[in-house]
Amino acid sequence: MNEVEEQRVVEALRALTGRLTVSERDTIDAGIRMQNNLKAPAPRRNRALLAVAAAVVLIVGVATFQAINGDEKSAPSPAAPPSPADTLEAAMQAIPYTATFTDAEFTAGTPPTAQDLSGLWLIRAPYQDSLVINGNLDWSYHSVQKQYVGSSTLDGQTWTRDPAGPCPIRGAGRLDPLPWTASIAEDGSLHLLFAGETNVCTPAGDREVWDRLVPGPSPVMDYLRETSGEVDWAAPTEPVVQGLFVNTETGHVLEVARSGNYTYLDTVTGQAFTPSDEGTLDLSTTTGTIAGTCNGGSFSATFEVGQTEAVPDYITAQNLVRIGAGGEACSQGLGAGGVWLKVA
Repeated sequence: MNEVEEQRVVEALRALTGRLTVSERDTIDAGIRMQNNLKAPAPRRNRALLAVAAAVVLIVGVATFQAINGDEKSAPSPAAPPSPADTLEAAMQAIPYTATFTDAEFTAGTPPTAQDLSGLWLIRAPYQDSLVINGNLDWSYHSVQKQYVGSSTLDGQTWTRDPAGPCPIRGAGRLDPLPWTASIAEDGSLHLLFAGETNVCTPAGDREVWDRLVPGPSPVMDYLRETSGEVDWAAPTEPVVQGLFVNTETGHVLEVARSGNYTYLDTVTGQAFTPSDEGTLDLSTTTGTIAGTCNGGSFSATFEVGQTEAVPDYITAQNLVRIGAGGEACSQGLGAGGVWLKVA
């Protein structure tokens, strides 16, 4: 193959491969490498064909490398999965407790039904409290005990709460009925705007935003379930278990008095706050265990405490307890164990 023929071959290969640049030296080197792998020398014509084949192999290899390398550079990196906090923020509307929103905008959701209201609610950050309402619209802040439960009525968008006993926030003394304009927002939260003259029984002010815990769906409970594995669990330092708790998996509710007596409810949406189990608890900070009784017998299990991270504007840092399984005797109640959110 003379110089003119070689040049024609190179030009043809360049046109075939999109004008990739291959020098004569590249062609010769590729031909020599292939010749050295042959068992016997080839005639002149075979050498010419071999040079062409070597050039093709070289150019295709270069083109393939450039294509793969280009794809690697241009392909976007896979997006990181959203964090539990990101998921919580995406599911909830950021409604501040300020005058940024007019009263009409604040209550622009759907008027609630009695079924919409019933359940256990957690107030939106920066406040901390819980609201429990049963199917009969009996209600209370952070308790299902009869002495703290009042009645209420619902008329369209006006929900009027009538404290039957002392307001647990205000202290001793009976109160007049407390009317609120109520609405269910797009994110499922309960917006309450005080519609009376004097508001003396609220954890927030004339505007309250409550996020549902049970029954679900509940973005807050989803967040707690997803982050409970990241909590730094430790043995308790205080020998007393007291307050209102909700199981993050089952939605069951537990209220423990300072004496250790407890009330266990499978649901809070019935016509009354009726316990499904009752008993006593005894916590040991020395061994990190809790012993208890129930209607079916007794149990003993590990007991740990921990706290979640706050999500600013949405949820404050939440206190959790983790109870181990305590055997068959109380497995239908507290003995089944699990992670519990302390809501009061």
